[in-house]
Formats: sequence, C-alpha cells, structure tokens
Amino acid sequence: MIAHGFDDIGLHRLEANVQPANHASIALVQRLGFRKEGFSPKYLRIGGASGAIMNAGHCRQMIHGFDVQHEVIPGSIPKRRASC
Repeated sequence: MIAHGFDDIGLHRLEANVQPANHASIALVQRLGFRKEGFSPKYLRIGGASGAIMNAGHCRQMIHGFDVQHEVIPGSIPKRRASC
C-alpha cells in the first residue's frame, strides 16, 4: 500500500497518527518504516476525556534507501539521511 501511494499515485509523503497506548498500531507503523515526528497532547476527545496522539511520517526518499531527519521509532534501523 505504501508503494502504491508513492509509485502509482505519486505522493511524496504519508502520515499516521496513533494513540500512544495503542501498541499494536505503533508496531504496525514501525514495521512499515514510519518515523516518529511528534506528539500532540489533548488532540482527541474520547468519551469526554482528552487523548494524545503520536505523529509519524513516511517519505518517498525512505523507500529508496534514505531516512528523514526525525527521531527513529524504537526498533527501526536508521539509514542515510535526507530531508523529506
């Protein structure tokens, strides 16, 4: 699906917003090569309570052997750096 977005549709960047307590979703974006870019506290309102999200991004350069200059999600392997 990531290759489809970059190669077939021509996107240069994908983003994922994940609730920090959702470990399965964090593991998924990690396996897909997304990099942590930020954290948004009080981003969501769920059942009357505020919730945070982790922001992650994936750029076309990352699929072609580059890595963006952001914090790496634990467990992923940084490669050569390039800006997104």
